[in-house]
Amino acid sequence: MLLGILFVIFICFLLFLMGAVLSTGRSENTAMKIMKYIVSSPFVLLAFFMLWLVAAANLPVLENGWHLLTGRGYKLPEGSSVFSFRTTVMNPGSGEWWLYGEDSTYYYYLDGTTKISKKNIENCPGFKTDDHTTWCTTTTRDRYGSESGN
Repeated sequence: MLLGILFVIFICFLLFLMGAVLSTGRSENTAMKIMKYIVSSPFVLLAFFMLWLVAAANLPVLENGWHLLTGRGYKLPEGSSVFSFRTTVMNPGSGEWWLYGEDSTYYYYLDGTTKISKKNIENCPGFKTDDHTTWCTTTTRDRYGSESGN
């Protein structure tokens, strides 16, 4: 979503530049030459690099992919996806693993068995996303993989 907005802003900026060049009374040929220069200049490379940085900061797939490739002990909770899981609290020490995370359906705790449905948090007074002891109803999996709770 954010990437699309930035792309639209970039296109509007290019159209603004083209309108500014045309309003100076130059011919369309000259305006096109100027636009071709702008588009082929380092400005465009810088703009695309900035768009990539914004995307990297806002798309969990890039962060998850990096941690899965480079981090020891980093894993995603079962039922979540590299595309949707977002880390909310990382280990403060030297390890590269998450303590708390979320996706569109659940909040997760590191132990791999504790999660709470986002639908249930309205009925949970004192709920804090970064303290699993405040999670009123949780879903846990026993060692055989069967779920209990909400």
